[in-house]
Amino acid sequence: MKLPETHKPSIVNKWADEGLTPADIFKHFWNKEVMELVKRETNTYHQVKFGRELNVTIEELYQVLGIFLLSGYTPVPNRRLFWSKQADTRNLAVIQCGMTLNRFEEIVRSMHFVDNSKKPPDDRIFKIRPLFDHFNKVFKDAAHPLPMTWAIDEAMEPYYGRHGFKQFIKGKPVRFGYKFWCLCSHEGLLVNFRLYEGKDSGFEEGMTIGESVVSAMAKGTVPTGSNGFIDNFFTTLPLLKAFKEADIGLTGTIRKDKVRSVPLSDIKKKERGAAELFQEKEKQIAICLWHDNSDVRMATNKSDSVSLSMSKCKRWSKKKKKVVVLPQPNIVKQYNKGMGGVDLFDQFRGKYRVSFRKRVWYYPLFRFLLNGSIVNGWILYKKIHMVTELEFLREIVNVLLKPSEKPRRYMPLTSPEDVRYDRRDHYVVMGDTQRRCGVCKKNVKPKCSKCDVALHIQCFVEYHTKK
Repeated sequence: MKLPETHKPSIVNKWADEGLTPADIFKHFWNKEVMELVKRETNTYHQVKFGRELNVTIEELYQVLGIFLLSGYTPVPNRRLFWSKQADTRNLAVIQCGMTLNRFEEIVRSMHFVDNSKKPPDDRIFKIRPLFDHFNKVFKDAAHPLPMTWAIDEAMEPYYGRHGFKQFIKGKPVRFGYKFWCLCSHEGLLVNFRLYEGKDSGFEEGMTIGESVVSAMAKGTVPTGSNGFIDNFFTTLPLLKAFKEADIGLTGTIRKDKVRSVPLSDIKKKERGAAELFQEKEKQIAICLWHDNSDVRMATNKSDSVSLSMSKCKRWSKKKKKVVVLPQPNIVKQYNKGMGGVDLFDQFRGKYRVSFRKRVWYYPLFRFLLNGSIVNGWILYKKIHMVTELEFLREIVNVLLKPSEKPRRYMPLTSPEDVRYDRRDHYVVMGDTQRRCGVCKKNVKPKCSKCDVALHIQCFVEYHTKK
């Protein structure tokens, strides 16, 4: 099986014909429906909690999302520094959009996605459930027709607070946080996701957790005739047989204790590159054992001659001190090419992850959706225009944080003392707009060319004279 070079959903052609920009694609995921929901629930919560109206608008919510995204590629130690007027931290994008610090803090403090009074008794993630349902739907719709090569694996979202869902996974780049099961294409496009809520939450009886997750996420989602890849946490022989009956290819590494009945020899005693293949009489399942640096144990429900044949691979030989060519089962080569989709999604999502933190347990879940929508939008937009993820993200932020039509009243800027009092090259020039004078605080257009501080002529000498 040769992996397809690209998976091109039909929505990509539609976006290309309509000439959509990155900001339009972002608003396709964060559409009017979900923004109306956030607006309504945020206003309702603020009214109940604080006894006064917030009256947040959809435009303001988009600005808040833009500031969140901006923190992913221009992080600051404290988010209040985004509104600082000092030269070393001044951020014109935030200052010019018209969103004041107090307004931002007020909106973020009250941001909600569901009515707390309508809590269902058996849903432990009801706080974020409407967003989960929405994004599972829009991600799946955006990927249609669904990819013929896909993988299911775990992804971690960092979280360092206290919560029953928090996991610790040793050896992972993100060791503490929430664990998601993700179904992705081999390019890293997220199609389906599910939060791990504990071993007793929502799994089918008579199945292992791995079997239940793969069955729930893949069946009814991926097309028949497609090929999936999973790791040894999920792979069992009954699962492979069930997918064989559903005409869905499934390949994965498998643990030794799950194939004890299979008569395979101890391949570690053989030379590197040695392989063994065992196939059932019904030819539903094939198990392959290959000796690389350690033994590699694979299982598949594919019975075509290509998958079960041998190919070549290059490896470094410590003994011979050079690169050698070894025989390698095709099933291993296919697995290496197809299994990395979730890892790619994790890599893209972590590159410009929102750096703001909030003291509510469901905020990291919201952040997962926000960054995930950026990754999915970028992967699809790349099929129209070749841009980097950073270029795609910056264009979205610049649109969401467009300058406000109503000009803000700027507070006077202050310059460092070593510049303010150096008595060199300070000239009076005319500014574009009125700002508050750095001495008397009244509106004025003239400013200092070096300090960039608005000053009246009569205040110019006083400002630059050390007292």
